[in-house]
Amino acid sequence: MTGPHGIGDLAAEFNVSLRTLRFYEERGLLTPQRQGTRRLYSGADRDRLVRILQLTRFDFSLAEIPRLLTLAPGSGELLAVLTIRLGDMDDDIAARMKAREDLRDLIAATRREHHAEAA
Repeated sequence: MTGPHGIGDLAAEFNVSLRTLRFYEERGLLTPQRQGTRRLYSGADRDRLVRILQLTRFDFSLAEIPRLLTLAPGSGELLAVLTIRLGDMDDDIAARMKAREDLRDLIAATRREHHAEAA
């Protein structure tokens, strides 16, 4: 889809609210053309929205995203940033898996205590 796209079209396509798109515009992340009160998004705006949503999905902050959007998609710097984020996510997953096992152990111990008290 090359554009122009109305705000409602993009909101529906990406399952985001109109408010979200207006917020990204206020932050300077999207720059639709205006026809009166209508916002018209180009194909480039749509592609940029795809990247914004990808970056937010991977927990990049709105403070980080503008700089990341300036990096070429195939750049070494972007690759390094994404690789670091992947490592952070792997660490988070490992910590949550350990916490999950600890919780299972606590549940099992609590059940044993409960059954011992009931007997």
